[in-house]
Amino acid sequence: MKKLIGILLVAAVFASCQQQKKQWFASSTEIDLAKKLDQSFAGADWSTFRASFADTAKIWVNTFLSDPSISADTLTQAFKSAREGMTAVKLSEDAIYEMIEADNGDRWVHRWGLWEATLANGKTYSWVSNANFKVAGGKIVMAGYVLNSLPGYLANQPDPAPAAAK
Repeated sequence: MKKLIGILLVAAVFASCQQQKKQWFASSTEIDLAKKLDQSFAGADWSTFRASFADTAKIWVNTFLSDPSISADTLTQAFKSAREGMTAVKLSEDAIYEMIEADNGDRWVHRWGLWEATLANGKTYSWVSNANFKVAGGKIVMAGYVLNSLPGYLANQPDPAPAAAK
């Protein structure tokens, strides 16, 4: 009887140790899509940038989800305009990409990184950016960007005039 109870106890322990479904990924086709999107921004390849998004994508940049979203066309035009004054742009090599598969099957890619830019006036600056992309059917269907655009604004300002000698 003791053996039977022991066997049942061991069986119960093994039965309760089911393998959990993997939900965190460091590489995936969705991450490859996010990297391609970032490379197209850096290289000013706007057709590839726009093609990464579904036509019905909902996008927020430095806003709340309760605010109206913008379209992929609007984002592409805004990023194109912002990129025009930059002669070189790159994302730091230590940028982090990860994909999470939610319990409901949604796939989200998160990217954290430091962008660096050189302006036509020769000034350089950098900004931190976090982006989150919901991917379905090989396209980004929802995106959120959090970035600090102040360094770019300041770098585009003319140098102050030197103080008058006393």
